[in-house]
Amino acid sequence: MGGGAGPTAGGSGERDYVLNKNTMKFHYPSCSSVKDIKEKNRWDYTGTREEIIDMGYVPCKKCNP
Repeated sequence: MGGGAGPTAGGSGERDYVLNKNTMKFHYPSCSSVKDIKEKNRWDYTGTREEIIDMGYVPCKKCNP
């Protein structure tokens, strides 16, 4: 039954994240830091963690997405 995608890091499923285009950090939507992101710097993104890191973003140290 398993969909043998091979050994990928931490699952390859897409999920929702909030990216800060100013600080280049990304967060879970539930992170307390999200409320402080200015609208012009906020990017609601659906994709994989790996895609975001490949774009140059780093994970938030609070929510550790």
